[in-house]
Amino acid sequence: MSAEQEELITEEEAAKLLGMAEWRIRELAAQGELRTVQADAPGGPRVMYFIGEVLALRGRISGASGADDTDENEEWPDVIEG
Repeated sequence: MSAEQEELITEEEAAKLLGMAEWRIRELAAQGELRTVQADAPGGPRVMYFIGEVLALRGRISGASGADDTDENEEWPDVIEG
């Protein structure tokens, strides 16, 4: 699916999908993690996000948080030989 055909979602919807505050979504867009598109809306132009990019970012975030859990649960020996 091309970028022109991909579904767009609002900042509020992106924030809900990612479990973040809206200001953090804007910050991620400024860092280049999410692309934005200016779209016409009934109340005037609105910034929209590509749902595919938001879902991909959600996958990367949840994958990264799961990888760290195993390191935290690893036990260290009481005595280190060597």
